[in-house]
This record gives sequence, structure tokens and C-alpha cells, in this order.
Amino acid sequence: MGGRTIVATTIALALPISAYSGVNQPVTGSTHSRTLVTYTAEGGLFFRHTSLIVSLSGRSTLTSNGCAVRFRLDAAFWKRLKTALRQTNVHALAGDYPSPPGAADEITEKITVGHDTVRITDLASIPEKVRQELEPLVTIVREIVTVDERRMPRSCLSHRVITRKG
Repeated sequence: MGGRTIVATTIALALPISAYSGVNQPVTGSTHSRTLVTYTAEGGLFFRHTSLIVSLSGRSTLTSNGCAVRFRLDAAFWKRLKTALRQTNVHALAGDYPSPPGAADEITEKITVGHDTVRITDLASIPEKVRQELEPLVTIVREIVTVDERRMPRSCLSHRVITRKG
């Protein structure tokens, strides 16, 4: 079974439970149902580590600077994430896409769907065809991170520096 088929099947299984309303809302309970996608971003001038886990049930957990917040994705984010996953063949794109030699203070982003992982350091410097396919997925995941970060206590964000490229 191809990567797109697996992702499409996984998303189809999650569809009946994807009707959420309102903005992100806190999720009770500490465990996720099965994971749909994970994302990490680390590096930068002041070294930062951020991770996001989105479950098949639409719950997200963001961990940044040692703090964690849990939310249920709102319907718009959930729809955009599922669309991006359907359109991105992560299995075919899996691999490392490093920055050009000499780059400094870069943030490495890693997106994992199933057993397939894509690592990018500078979205703008990867091959055009790969960038075009990855960009919608990277964009929506970054937006989810940004929205969840806004919900974190100020103490968690005191050293927040974002230097993403792409």
C-alpha cells in the first residue's frame, strides 16, 4: 500500500470524530489516541526545542521551553491539516534536506507521519518539486504551533525566538 493510501485511510478513519467547533479548547486527559503527525523544531540562535503531536482524534499537544499545553484542533485547522496530509506523499519525500553549507543559527524542522520522517532546515533551499509538495503541510503545522504557543503561560515564552525560514 502506498504512502498516500495509508495516510488517506488513516484520515478517513478519523473523519467521523472530526467535527469540532470554536477555537482550540483545552483537552482533558493526558494521553492521545493514536498519533497522526508529529513535528519538532529545534535550533536557532538561543537554541529552542518545540514539539507538536496531533492525534487521530484532533488533539494537539505542544511542548516548548519545558511547558506543555493540550488542545483540540478547531474545525478549520483540522480540515486544513487533513487536506495537507492527503496532498503530501511523506513516504516518497522522507529524508533529510539540510541547509546549504555555511548556514548558521538554523532551525531544523522534522515532520513525521507514520514511519516516515522529513527533516528540513531551510524550506526555501530544498528542490522546487519537494518544496511545493511539503509547503502546505509545513505551513499548517507551523500555524498550529503558533496558535498553541499563544495559549501558553507567559513564563513558558520568556525566551521565545523564532527564526524560521521558508
